[in-house]
Amino acid sequence: MIDPQEKFVLSEVAEVSQGQLGGETPFRGVFTVKIEPDLPYFDGHFPDNPVLPAIAFCDLAEMAAKKMGVLEGIQNYRVAKFMAPVLPNQTVQIEVESVSARPELRFSFTVEGNLTGELVAGF
Repeated sequence: MIDPQEKFVLSEVAEVSQGQLGGETPFRGVFTVKIEPDLPYFDGHFPDNPVLPAIAFCDLAEMAAKKMGVLEGIQNYRVAKFMAPVLPNQTVQIEVESVSARPELRFSFTVEGNLTGELVAGF
């Protein structure tokens, strides 16, 4: 099992609007992370054409939520969309925001301004 805490280095929160998960006050944060080519996520995924797998996005989402102060673990993903591959050496921007009065967060992943993935997680 891969420990994402040892593999990813999220930036400090670039932008923040601190609310309460599931509350009326908006909850938002933006992080960046460089996808290093030696991440164990790339082992076997795929040897000649490495692509960051979906589980890595889930791990990044959990890390970003914890940096935002959401200490409960993610219970489920209601939405999981991946529109474009993320490759080694790319820098990913992660935007975290509350989506409603429900205890959910939306995670948007972009590379060079292009949306590459989106997760909506319940806590």
